[in-house]
Amino acid sequence: SDDATVKVWDAQRLVLVATLEGHTDNVRVLACSRTHLFSGSWDRTVRAWSLRSLECVAALQGHTEAVLSLTVADERTVVSGSYDGTLRFWDTEAWRCTRVGSGHEDAVRVLVAGNGHVYSGAYDGSPRHLVGGQRSRRTRGRRREMGARRGRRRPT
Repeated sequence: SDDATVKVWDAQRLVLVATLEGHTDNVRVLACSRTHLFSGSWDRTVRAWSLRSLECVAALQGHTEAVLSLTVADERTVVSGSYDGTLRFWDTEAWRCTRVGSGHEDAVRVLVAGNGHVYSGAYDGSPRHLVGGQRSRRTRGRRREMGARRGRRRPT
């Protein structure tokens, strides 16, 4: 949210359960594993929250610009995408970056993981396919940008 927090809701009763604080700028993206909630922010960090205690267990730093996308690749790996054009693969036991993926020329806006692969899409209009964080290759698809103008840094 724009107030740098994450709200936790009881989905059945529709009541606020908790407000998670720790980011210093807008929270833009969330992802969830069986044990952790991950939040990405304009403050350039990914925070990991224990689903059991709702406490922040790690603040992952390394991106040089805002974190815009997250995906849980497997129970040991979360992947973040940023306005800096990189993807970072984070070990969720050691809480450290294990590799950095590049290949985009603009912000990595969307990530999805499945069957040992990570797919990324960026404002540069070039979808990428990564296998376990290894070198990316361009995937055939639309050649023009969709939904964003080049040079735009923050939503209005």
